[in-house]
Amino acid sequence: MAVLSTLAAASGLAEPTWILTTATGTRYTAQEWRTRTNFPSAEIRDGWDRNFFVTSLTHGAGNWALVMSKGTGYTDQAWRTSTNFPPADFDSLRASGYQVTGLSYGAGVWALIMSRGGSIA
Repeated sequence: MAVLSTLAAASGLAEPTWILTTATGTRYTAQEWRTRTNFPSAEIRDGWDRNFFVTSLTHGAGNWALVMSKGTGYTDQAWRTSTNFPPADFDSLRASGYQVTGLSYGAGVWALIMSRGGSIA
């Protein structure tokens, strides 16, 4: 199964352009994606409720683009948004065993994804 592995928005082009890469041979068993003009907090919580984890999050062309996957090996995940970087509780999350698995900036907001478990390197 080919899965979405990277999603980015290209800037400076005449038309808003999304760039994506796919990969095969991953351990992901299912994926879903969403785009929203506002930060997709409800979509993240809904995905977590269904055992999906954030595997890509980016902002471009006025939209947040979210990819969530099953089969990541993650056991827990946290996200923080802040106008300042790093968020105030970054160090406490790291001390609790979370590692950075995603970072994006858009619409004046930093979005940080931190995960535990799996083969985070």
